[in-house]
Amino acid sequence: MTKSRCHIILCFILLFFSEYSSAQTCSGTLIDGWCFLSLSTIGDRNLNDATAECRAKHGIKSTLPYVFNKNSQDFMRNVMIQNQLNFTWLGFQFVEDQPVAQNTARRPNYWKWIDDSIMEHQGCFDDWAQSPSRMDMELEVTQLLTKITIDDCKARCQRENENKPAFERFLVAGLQDGNKCFCSKYFGKFGPIDSCTVPCKDNANEKCGGYGRNSVVYLSGSYGPWYYKQPNSHRGSPQACAVTSNYHQMKMGDENCENIYDYLCELPTSFCNGNGNYYLRNGTCIFVGTSKNWFDSRNDCIERGGDLLIFKDDLTRTTIMKMVSADDLNLDNDAKFWLGLTKWRWRIHGRNDGPELKYSNFHSSVWGNDPQSTNLEQCIVMSAEHNYQWIWVPCTKLSITDKEYPFLCVIGL
Repeated sequence: MTKSRCHIILCFILLFFSEYSSAQTCSGTLIDGWCFLSLSTIGDRNLNDATAECRAKHGIKSTLPYVFNKNSQDFMRNVMIQNQLNFTWLGFQFVEDQPVAQNTARRPNYWKWIDDSIMEHQGCFDDWAQSPSRMDMELEVTQLLTKITIDDCKARCQRENENKPAFERFLVAGLQDGNKCFCSKYFGKFGPIDSCTVPCKDNANEKCGGYGRNSVVYLSGSYGPWYYKQPNSHRGSPQACAVTSNYHQMKMGDENCENIYDYLCELPTSFCNGNGNYYLRNGTCIFVGTSKNWFDSRNDCIERGGDLLIFKDDLTRTTIMKMVSADDLNLDNDAKFWLGLTKWRWRIHGRNDGPELKYSNFHSSVWGNDPQSTNLEQCIVMSAEHNYQWIWVPCTKLSITDKEYPFLCVIGL
């Protein structure tokens, strides 16, 4: 009996050739220092079973593909075409910063810069404070404070941590209605909400939540200036990437990652030679790119030898603001630029310490859904039906509508 094409699974062993193993030769396809060796087996799998089969056949270091640049993307696309595969797993799983709350949608991820630093201001979140059992935050410490400001609230929560073991320490502070302070390990049980616009009782220049709404700040968070009422994405919203504009004094807002904007790449200073859209300002080399979504913008920055710009401090922000205002750049004052800030993260499946996804090729159809909007773990497949771009799907077959897919194995990551 002839085996169905849809049940042919191509496994690829990926061997890394470092300077210490240069004597090895590749009997398969060598791509950017990695060797893909073609094998075959039978049967579609869910993501966990596919990973287990790879490791059983090829060793503990094997896993599903980590597509790390356009060359490996094109290679896998050609393999799918040659073998008439409609889908194949990629080895990425959506990263959850917080555990799933029982009987609710997933808690929101942290806003993080692409250097993995968590931003201080995480946004505005509903509290549902009708009763203590329905509060989003764990501990109110208002009565222990003489002043209500963001820094005073954070300091009180940090003091509460002094005698706690690491796994019990508070990570965030929540300020509510201008005059309340809470401490908690988690936040967002009832979802994000608008209108955290009430001034702090003892610092009118700061916003300390609203009625039944918490302004959430990460205790050891990094710099990041949001524009007024930002971020304002709600549960299920795809507004998971950050933009800035000179019109808003280079402060930030959240946007749909698939929107088309200009972007700012930060590169080594040696790249700034005065050619094209490369500009050297105060020791920072910036490339100004145009008209891409967030993921494609980041891909372009990485291919140029850098990455999307991050705001390390207020000096960086004001330097960029002056640069964008300069006549020699010929930029519109209200132009928006992608920054290296997002709350969506993907890592290699089964490796929490593995590298984060940088290169990506998501299809536009995914942007109507937030991978955190359901209680299902989300993973990635490459889809022929979507022009060999990527879509996210449940990692495990949990219902009759969920599917299992062919997969490729890689080793040596």
